Amino acid sequence: MRAKSIMIKLVDSLFMEKYKLCGYDGVSNWKKQWTLSDNEKLLFVINDNSNHWTLMVGEPKKKTMMYYDSLGGNGKSYFEIIQNFLMKRFESYGWSHQVAENIPHQFDGYDCGVFLCEYARCVMLQKPMDFLRTPCLISERG
Repeated sequence: MRAKSIMIKLVDSLFMEKYKLCGYDGVSNWKKQWTLSDNEKLLFVINDNSNHWTLMVGEPKKKTMMYYDSLGGNGKSYFEIIQNFLMKRFESYGWSHQVAENIPHQFDGYDCGVFLCEYARCVMLQKPMDFLRTPCLISERG
């Protein structure tokens, strides 16, 4: 049985960097071509200080943001940036912030990009976050 199709908007990591540097004015023209009601999920790809990749997933109908971090961070500062953008651009208020629990975590200092891709894949395909059972992610290093 196939999962129901959903509309997803992917927001690249440059959005977050530009917002951190220039505030809302730096990104106010970036997202004029989409609306919140067009999308069931918003995926914000985040590069944390140029050394760690994470993912924030928004659900406009529920007004929730779920943060996925393979090192277990809380993403509060990124939630505040996204919430500020949503308020200014879409006049959308009352979003809540949650940290994803019971998700796979990395055991090294360099696989965060792979985890980001897998988190995004699971969200987009509406699949459980059990990808560490996949042989390609099981480390065979001694």
